[in-house]
Amino acid sequence: MIAGGVAGGSVPAAELVALSPWGSFGLVLWKMVVLFAALAVVAAAIFSLIRLLIAVALRHTRLHWLNVCAAWIGCAIFIYAGLHTSALVRETRFMALATRSEPLISAIEDYSHTRGSPPADLGALVPRYFAQVPKTGMGAYPEYRYIAPGRADNPWAIVVRTPNGPLDFDEFLYLPRKNYEDNGIGVPKRIGDWAYIYE
Repeated sequence: MIAGGVAGGSVPAAELVALSPWGSFGLVLWKMVVLFAALAVVAAAIFSLIRLLIAVALRHTRLHWLNVCAAWIGCAIFIYAGLHTSALVRETRFMALATRSEPLISAIEDYSHTRGSPPADLGALVPRYFAQVPKTGMGAYPEYRYIAPGRADNPWAIVVRTPNGPLDFDEFLYLPRKNYEDNGIGVPKRIGDWAYIYE
């Protein structure tokens, strides 16, 4: 049960650090390790429960299997709580990114209004709007990807690739027209004026 508590607690901590300026994508992958561990724990808990029921049916000593079953179930609860807390941390961090990105969006809109068309790339905003091309401030996902023309009939779009595992293609997306349902990629979840797109 202690191992489950440590694993469950390390998941939101890893998420918090990964989405900070000094984080890395390797910390995001830690959640995948814990997820597979959680599946193994659940399988072990089911096996222990079945073994306990067999011991009860055969009237064998069942105290040992009751303790084992309780320990596995406790581990599963700790790991589930860690994964759930990690999801809350992730959403909060992306809400903060949406707020931090407002100057970038304002700069693109001002550039578009002044020049009559959106910038070709984010480098065009330097040095008038920024000293250097802006970063997200997230160590795991440091780069803004600017697209012009954008998706879903938008003149431009900003994408932050946010994989939540090695074979994951999630994105954090900004469309000026906010027509996220037409993005053609995945299911959007609105976070401020942005949308988190699940693959």
